[in-house]
Amino acid sequence: MKPIRYVTDESYREFKGRVPRVIALAMDLSLLTGHDLSALLELRWQDVKAIGLPRDKWVVEIGRLRSEKPRSLQIAAPLEQVLKSCKMMLPHWPREFVLRRDDGGGMSVKEFNAIWNLYMRRWAGIDRPAFAFREIRTKALFDLQVARKAARRRTPRRGSIRK
Repeated sequence: MKPIRYVTDESYREFKGRVPRVIALAMDLSLLTGHDLSALLELRWQDVKAIGLPRDKWVVEIGRLRSEKPRSLQIAAPLEQVLKSCKMMLPHWPREFVLRRDDGGGMSVKEFNAIWNLYMRRWAGIDRPAFAFREIRTKALFDLQVARKAARRRTPRRGSIRK
């Protein structure tokens, strides 16, 4: 297994602009949720809880592993945009899976990786090193840590304000 590296924002955007829509949407879902490919490919529309609920209660239940309970993530504006794009992806029916093949059925990890590898071979070069899909998840988790540290630095500590 190759070592995991950090995918820069520039590499992410550049590669995302050259892949089919389903791959680009999977990249965005991984970046926004921090979940791996198998969890995203298993995601169904019945796991997206938004219809008939107030906006602040919209969630997506994602990441079912073995017998564990799925983790609920609140649907923020960027995730909502990606889910809307997934909903509008052709074909419109059948629409059981969030990420689906051209015939509307679910996509396997093997099918996804075949498409990913084809486009990655075309894109990668001397000045652009190839990266694996799992490294997007690493990027999401690292970026979240950086954002949390920055938020802590901006928040004044209690008792530190003098009169």
